[in-house]
Amino acid sequence: MKCILVDDEPHARALLKNLISSSKYELEIVGEASDVDTAIEILLFEKPDILFLDIRIKKRLGFEVLDRFPNPEFKIVFTTAYDEYALDAFEYAAVHYMLKPYDQQTLDNAIQRCISASGGTFSTQKLTEHLNGNGVSHMLSIPNRSGTVRYPTKDILYLIGSGSYTEIYLTKGRTVLASKSIGHFGELIQDYAFMRCHKKYIINTAHVVNYEKGMQASVTMTDGRALEVSRTHKSEAAKRLL
Repeated sequence: MKCILVDDEPHARALLKNLISSSKYELEIVGEASDVDTAIEILLFEKPDILFLDIRIKKRLGFEVLDRFPNPEFKIVFTTAYDEYALDAFEYAAVHYMLKPYDQQTLDNAIQRCISASGGTFSTQKLTEHLNGNGVSHMLSIPNRSGTVRYPTKDILYLIGSGSYTEIYLTKGRTVLASKSIGHFGELIQDYAFMRCHKKYIINTAHVVNYEKGMQASVTMTDGRALEVSRTHKSEAAKRLL
């Protein structure tokens, strides 16, 4: 997904960039602007999926940017310290309204809303690029230092994130180290039999042999490994595994 940041405060753009780089979603920043005119100019040439737009930009309002794009293809997320503009913001079909100061969870929620509002368009585009198959055995492209390898998704047991890398565990005791973060893969395979059970783990539900409920919830995979189910993912795990 591509995004553009519009905010007249350098420290606010820096914070947003840091949160984007730490997000579980893969976002590419294709432009930044500190004023209305520059923002319009960038949007005329770039095709972002998401526009992060401050409302008060110097002595003008971010709404002026949107007035130039009455039928935008991008999703709009307002970032502001002022809540009095909320009603105006949603008249512009804003997907989300982030009040400063915001945190990682707020940003991730906004991105997820953009994906949902697009009817899964972003993930579908990514899947088209990375997944191939006949409806029975889809393939996942896994980038590494020497190139790319492809494996059937049915052979993937689980994925474990480790910073900017991901360890992918396969059937027959095989393991592959991918040069992409866990967030990258979470976006690619969210429409299949996979689910996030922890910020570090993605599991293939077809390879879960036991789900342990309780305060310390966990899943046991077909290779015998137990993986923690974090508190924030217990509800989804219960729906899909019980």
